[in-house]
Amino acid sequence: MRLTVFVIQIDCLSDSFLVDDKNLCLVCLDLPDHLMHKNQLQEHTQKLGLPAPVYRSTNEGFPHAPKFRSAVLVDGKEYVSKQMFSHKKEAEQEVAKYAFDCILRRIKDERCKLIHQDTVFCKSILLEFATKMNLNPPIYTTPPSENPQPVFVSSLVFDGKNYTGEVAKSKKVAEQLAARSAIQSLLGSDAKTVVSDMIKAKRKLHDSLERDGSSSQQRTDGSSSQQRTTNIPDPAVGFNSEGKTNNLRSCLAKRRLELIKHGGQKRVRSIIRN
Repeated sequence: MRLTVFVIQIDCLSDSFLVDDKNLCLVCLDLPDHLMHKNQLQEHTQKLGLPAPVYRSTNEGFPHAPKFRSAVLVDGKEYVSKQMFSHKKEAEQEVAKYAFDCILRRIKDERCKLIHQDTVFCKSILLEFATKMNLNPPIYTTPPSENPQPVFVSSLVFDGKNYTGEVAKSKKVAEQLAARSAIQSLLGSDAKTVVSDMIKAKRKLHDSLERDGSSSQQRTDGSSSQQRTTNIPDPAVGFNSEGKTNNLRSCLAKRRLELIKHGGQKRVRSIIRN
C-alpha cells in the first residue's frame, strides 16, 4: 500500500478555511463580512498580479490594555487604520477594509475621468452595455430650445429608468450628457464591474488616439522646421536680381569683371589671392 502525503500551505486563507484532519480536506467557514476584508484585499492583489499585502501592527496602548493600530502595504502604498482595537486581528481586518475601499474609489475615479473630461464615448458605452446585457437600447428625448440662444437638455429612458443630462449648447452634446448620467448611476449598481471594464477599454482607445494625434503634430512641426531650414540661403551661394541662385564661382567671376573695369588686372589678382 502506497501512502501519498500532500502538503498544503495556508497563509491568509487560514481565517476562512479549516483543515478537517479526519477527511483530509478543507472546510470553508461561513464567516461574517467583517472578517472577510483581508481575503477580499488578497484576492484583489492576486487578480492584478501584485505582491501580497504586508501588514504591520503596533500597540499604542499598554501591555495589560493593548490598543492595536495596523497598516498594510499594497502596491507600494501604505494604508494606515484610523481606529485602534484591543485585538491585532481586528485591527488588520479594519485596515484591509480601509485599503480596499480606497483602491476601489481610486479605480472608479480614474475610469470616470474619461466620461467627465470627454463625453464623446458616453452614448457608445451605454449602447454597448445594453447590447451585452440584452436590454433595449436607450431612447433619447431632446425638446427644441425656445431661448434666443439655443440650449438643450436631453433625457433618456433606459431599463425602465429616466435619466436627465446637463445643459448643453448642442443636441448631440446634450444626449452625451444624458448618457453620462445613466453611466454614473450604473457605476453605483451591481453592474459596476461590467461598465467599468467598458470604460477602461474606451479609455485605452482614447489614449491611443491622443498619442497618434501628438505624433502626427510632431511630424508636421518637424517637416515645417525642416522646410524653413532648407529655405535659409547657403553662405557659399549668391543671388542675382531675379532671385536665382549662382554658385560661388559665378559670383567671383562677376566680381572679377567689375574689378578689372575699375581697378585693373593687378588689383584683381591681389584680391583673389588674398
